[in-house]
Amino acid sequence: MAIQQAGVRSLTVNTCFPDGVNAALGKIGLAPTVGGGNSDLLIPRLQKTIGEALHVPLHNITITLIAHHFHVVSLVRNGSMGGAPYFLRIRLGDRDITKELNLDHILPQSVKHFPSGHLAHPYVASSFVKNILCMINDSGRITHAPGPSGLVGGWPIRLSAKGAEILLPEGIDMTQGILLVEEAQRFDGIEEIQGDGTIVITDQAYSIMKEVVGYDCKKFSPEESEGRAAELIARFKELRKRVVD
Repeated sequence: MAIQQAGVRSLTVNTCFPDGVNAALGKIGLAPTVGGGNSDLLIPRLQKTIGEALHVPLHNITITLIAHHFHVVSLVRNGSMGGAPYFLRIRLGDRDITKELNLDHILPQSVKHFPSGHLAHPYVASSFVKNILCMINDSGRITHAPGPSGLVGGWPIRLSAKGAEILLPEGIDMTQGILLVEEAQRFDGIEEIQGDGTIVITDQAYSIMKEVVGYDCKKFSPEESEGRAAELIARFKELRKRVVD
C-alpha cells in the first residue's frame, strides 16, 4: 500500500508466509514480487543428495518444482510429502532422470539433517538474499521461489529487475499448476483465498484452533489481519501460561 501511495515502482520480497500472504495480497492488487524460503529450501538439498548418490557435481542436477509450504513441513517432520499433490522434475544435464530415482528415499534423505528452530534461520535468509540479489543485479537467474506475482505456493521462475517470470515445465499448464498448489494449501489449513483476499480456514484447522487455543476465526480479510494477529498472539500467551502453570 505504501508503495502505491508513493507512486513509485518497486520490487518487493515478502518474508511472511509468502505461499499464502502473497496470494491474498495479490487479490487486492498488492502482490509482492516474490517471497523466499519454504519450498526453495528443498532445491539445493535435493541437488546435493542426488549429486552425491550419482557421483556427479550438484550443479549438473536441475530441479523443477511446483510445491507448497506444507510439503517442506511434512517432509521434515514426517519424512514424506504428506499426500499433498506436487510437481517435480529432475534432470541430469539435459536428460530427465525423475523416473530413474527412488523419490520415496531421496526426498526424506535430502532433509535428514535439516536444522530446526533458530538454527534454520541462516538457510532461510540465504534464500531471500538470493532473490534480492537476482533483482538488484538483473541477473535473469532461473531459480525457485514461493509466491511469485501473487501465486499460491512455490514455482520455478526467472528472476530479474523486471520481476518474476513463471517458467512452466513441459507437461503442466498454468491452470493445472494453480489447481495443484491450491489443493496442497488445504493440507496446510487454508481452504481457499477468495477474490477479495479473504483467507478461509479449513474446518479441521478451525476446530483445532478453537478447541486448543480458544481462537474462533473461520475466515479473515487482509484489512483484519493486524487485529487478528494481535488476538492470536494473546491467545497463545494464554495457552503458554496454562501449560506452564
